Amino acid sequence: MNCLISRIFAHNSKVKRDFMRHFEHFVNLI
Repeated sequence: MNCLISRIFAHNSKVKRDFMRHFEHFVNLI
């Protein structure tokens, strides 16, 4: 159970990092 939670947290962290990178790129285009 703990392993599953840590895996989900790591996945969300990766997604959030990718989202922030794309968001910064989008802001730079404006």
